[in-house]
Parts: sequence; structure tokens; C-alpha cells
Amino acid sequence: MKLSILTSIVGSIAGTALLVSGDNTVTYKITVESELPDAIDVYFFNSPALFNDNDAAFVNSLATKVVQPKKRSQATFTFSQKNYAAALNHNGVQSGPVTANAIAIMPISFGKYTDLDIDKNGDPFLNTPRDHEEGEHPTAGGSFIINVPTFPALSPTSPEYHIGLGSIVNGRDTITSFIKPLPGMTYTVQPVVKFYVQVGSKDRHDIVNFTGSSATAAECDASTGAKDFFVTRRMNGTWTVTAT
Repeated sequence: MKLSILTSIVGSIAGTALLVSGDNTVTYKITVESELPDAIDVYFFNSPALFNDNDAAFVNSLATKVVQPKKRSQATFTFSQKNYAAALNHNGVQSGPVTANAIAIMPISFGKYTDLDIDKNGDPFLNTPRDHEEGEHPTAGGSFIINVPTFPALSPTSPEYHIGLGSIVNGRDTITSFIKPLPGMTYTVQPVVKFYVQVGSKDRHDIVNFTGSSATAAECDASTGAKDFFVTRRMNGTWTVTAT
């Protein structure tokens, strides 16, 4: 996979939930343990971002880890919440990994615009964030805007262009959720800071059925201001979540 990464890695400190004041990055930590007699796989995902007040069509697994039985060890996920606009090529399938041959993410502040563009190789990229111009509406609080151009004609085998929300998860650039945009449209993107842990193995960038997976997952609601979560898988198949 060819990656066109337009950001630097944000470091996370193991075992610590922190606010990095220099770039306004908030890092959340989710620690998972299990009471079950056998080891389990768990994966981590978050609520779909809102695009023009509608949920993203695609939600990705952010990471997957093994949790040892009988509380013998813990798995930890760190999620660095900084605003990243994202663009990618994607074949539009509803399951399996993100099949992208170009991914671009761009740091962006709330209230800013970024313009999607296509390079000479047909790969999408995002221009440097800017203020709104004459004739453009200022963004609502807690959101940013991606402008989408009128795309050139695509052949039947060409990948589709998508836009989305990016983040740093366990130190890696990641696409959290995304949509297929309409040409010539402007999209207001609003992140939702609510995370989920579910039993199973879904590698980073595997697409998650959000409705089905979140229904029985452990929910970690960071919209309350909590940054550190301790999650336990109980013997009876339920979860307990403690937030601090």
C-alpha cells in the first residue's frame, strides 16, 4: 500500500492519559482485562464522525490485541485525538480491509477549511487548511470542512475517492471513519469522541459493522471529559467500564 502521510507521529506515553498543550492533542487510554479462563482477542473502534450531520458510512477497526485469561495481563489502546482530515482511494466494499493505494491525512483545526485535490497520478490529497473565504460559511463549533471538487471521469476499474477523519492510534496514522462524497459538495466533519471495545479480531483498517458491533461492546464515552478507561470482560459475557 502506498501511503501519502502528511503529518508527523504524535507520541503517546504508555500508562498515561494526557493533554499535549503544544498542539492541542488529547490522548485517551483504554486498558482491557478479562476474567475468562481463556485468552480472547479484542478490537477497538470509535463512533462514526458526522458528515453534514449524518453518520459516516464506513467505520474502521483502529487496532486489535490479545487479552490474557484470568486477569493475568492487560491490553492497552492509546488514541490521540487531534483533528485530521483524511482522503483515500477505496473500492467501496462494505467489509474487509480498507483497500487503498493512496491515503492522505492532514492536521486541521476546528473552524478551518481544507480542499480535496487529485494529483497527476490520480491519487487524492488535501491542501493546507485555510480560513473560510468570501461566500463560504464559517464552520460550527467542534467541526472542520472538506471541500470536494468535481472529479474527473473514472473508468469502471478505478478506485473511488473517499473523505474521512484521521487519528493517531497506538502511535500509527489511522483512518477512523469515512464516506464517499458527492462531487462539488462541501462537507462539515464533526468528530465524536466515544470509543468501543469488542471481542474478536479485526486488524487496523478492517471495516466494522458499527451498528452490530457496538450493540454488545464496552462503551467508553469520552464526551464526558474522561480520558482514561479501565474495561473488564466478565465471566458472564458482560463488560464493566470505569472512567477517570
